[in-house]
Amino acid sequence: MQTLILGNRDDIEEMSNSSSTVLTMVLKLIDKYDLYGQVAYPKHHKQSEVPEIYRLAAKTKVHSLKKNPNSKHLWLSS
Repeated sequence: MQTLILGNRDDIEEMSNSSSTVLTMVLKLIDKYDLYGQVAYPKHHKQSEVPEIYRLAAKTKVHSLKKNPNSKHLWLSS
């Protein structure tokens, strides 16, 4: 199982245009490549979980780990 940390969200419709565009693109790619059951994309993570996310990224082969400086979003793809 691969995990995508796509930031905290409640409703795609209430996200900023750029954030909802990225999330919609990711969901379409999951659908296009039939990755259901192979990826997890939780809606929420706690600030206290961020250090563990970084530790996990350090222990695994991570394709992308970014912190958006303008928000609290952390992007992790392994």
